[in-house]
Amino acid sequence: MTSREIAELTGKRHDHVMRDIHYMLNALGEKDVPKFGAIYLDDYGREQPMLALPKDLTLTLVSGYSIPLRHRIVTRWLELEGHRAEPIALDETPQRLPDLSVQSKTHQKEERGSVCGVIGEDLILL
Repeated sequence: MTSREIAELTGKRHDHVMRDIHYMLNALGEKDVPKFGAIYLDDYGREQPMLALPKDLTLTLVSGYSIPLRHRIVTRWLELEGHRAEPIALDETPQRLPDLSVQSKTHQKEERGSVCGVIGEDLILL
């Protein structure tokens, strides 16, 4: 996805998105920033710089933005990949989601409260 698309989807200025991308790439230790470089023509026909990011870096960038913005970016990536986001119907949820129940391999401790998680083979109870 290009920096211009990200700016449009997020409502941010393109130069600020470019700044954010450069900051992110620097923080990730990416030395070859020019490999993401691209050019677009502005309203006056002038060549202007933009960056084209792969999916992983796009998602990394927008994960620092707000939740609604993050969702719009993910939705756009699904569109780019030719997929449509499908809502999960409440009656389908148990079949489509993994079993999240927690059990100890050696014993169950239910008498003290609800299960909070597992560390090793021990249940953490509330």
